[in-house]
Amino acid sequence: MNSKISINFIHLEANGIIGNHKAPVNQILLIIDGEAIVSSNNHTSVSISKNTAVFLEAGEMHETRTNNGLNAVIIESPDLTDDLL
Repeated sequence: MNSKISINFIHLEANGIIGNHKAPVNQILLIIDGEAIVSSNNHTSVSISKNTAVFLEAGEMHETRTNNGLNAVIIESPDLTDDLL
């Protein structure tokens, strides 16, 4: 296996939102502080908080919002699978 992996840090203030967009590749959103509400076309809305994560499939439309703010890590790679969670 020799594919790319991207790891990004995001910070959203209270009432922040990352609008609806398509996951370019499989990704994991890991909340390291705060809370998020993630909604997608493949799943109902789910609330996640510190030390929890959600898996999003390549091509999945999704939105992330927060009422109280969050810090998170987004890991993206075509080789990620939901059994990693």
